[in-house]
Amino acid sequence: MGLFDKKYCDFCGEKIGLLGNRKLEDGNMCKDCAAKLSPYLTGRKHETVAAIREHLNYREENKRRLADFHVSRILGKATKIYLDDEKGCFIISRRDDWMNANPDIISLSQVLSCEIPVSESKRQLYTKDKDGKQVPYNPPRYEYSYSFDVKLTVNSPYFSDIRFDLSNDYPDSRNSYAYALLVYEGQAIQHALMPDTYEMPVQPVDPALMPHPHPIDRMDKAAILGTALLNKIEEQKRAEEERKFDDLANDDETPDDKVFDAGIPQAPLEKAAASRWFCPECGTANEGKFCVQCGTARPVPVPRCSRCGYTPEKGNVPRFCPECGNRFED
Repeated sequence: MGLFDKKYCDFCGEKIGLLGNRKLEDGNMCKDCAAKLSPYLTGRKHETVAAIREHLNYREENKRRLADFHVSRILGKATKIYLDDEKGCFIISRRDDWMNANPDIISLSQVLSCEIPVSESKRQLYTKDKDGKQVPYNPPRYEYSYSFDVKLTVNSPYFSDIRFDLSNDYPDSRNSYAYALLVYEGQAIQHALMPDTYEMPVQPVDPALMPHPHPIDRMDKAAILGTALLNKIEEQKRAEEERKFDDLANDDETPDDKVFDAGIPQAPLEKAAASRWFCPECGTANEGKFCVQCGTARPVPVPRCSRCGYTPEKGNVPRFCPECGNRFED
C-alpha cells in the first residue's frame, strides 16, 4: 500500500483525509472517531482496532450513565471535580457544559492515590545603575510564583493517570492567604476522593475578615512561626508583665524608682523571636537590618502598652495609653 493511497476509518468506514488519520497498531482511525476517546487514554498508536472498539463501546455506555449523574458538590478552580455523593462517583471537566464533553465517570473506589504537588518558579529581579544599565540587586532579589496540580492514580482498564491544574491563580508567597487557600482546596479534594486516607482540612481565615487588632500582622507571624510557638511567646510576655506589676505592688519603691527590665533575663523563645525576624516580602529568616534574600528593610516594631496590651497605629504613638493611662516608653 503506497504512502498516498486512500485510507478508510476502521470504525465509521468513512474516507480519511490527508491530515486526518490517527494511526493504530493494526489500523486507522479518523479524527472524528478519535475525538470520542477518553482524554486520559494514552498510547493510542500502540492500541489495536479491537481494543479501541471496546474503548468506544465503554465511552457510549459512559455517555448513557451521565444522564443519571447528579452533582452534589463541586471542588476545584479551573478544572472542576463534580461529585455525585449518592452514587459515590465523580467526573472531571473544565467546561460548564460538561455533559456535552462526555467526561469519564470514575468511582471513588477506583481512586488509588491523590497527590497535590506544588511547583515553585523563581525569577531574578533587576534594577538600573547610575548609567541606566540593567544590573541585579545586591543582595539578589527574586520574584516567586507557585502552581498547584492534582495528580490522581485510578484503577481503570482504559487509563491510570490523571493530572490537571488546581487553579489558574499562582500565589507569589508561601505565607500569603492565596497560597493557604489553595493548600486548603487541594486537601479538601484529597479528603473528598479518599475520605478514609485524608482528614477534612480547616479552611484558613481571610485576613480581611479577622477582628482588630492588627489581624494581618498576627496571621503572618502565625504562618511563619507556627500558631503554637506564637501563642507560647505571647503567653510568656503576659506572665512576665503580670509578675512585674505584682512585684511593684508589693514593693515600697515608687514606680519612678523601679527599673523593670534590669537583671531580668528574657525567656529563650522570646529572646529568639526578638533577634530573629522574617521578611514580609519573601519570608526569609534574618537577623540583620536588611533581608539577605531581597534587601527589604527590617520592619519597625510598633510599641505596645505594657499594662493592658493596647497597640497604637503605626507612626502615631501617644505619650499615654488611651485605654489605661499607662505611659509608653520613649
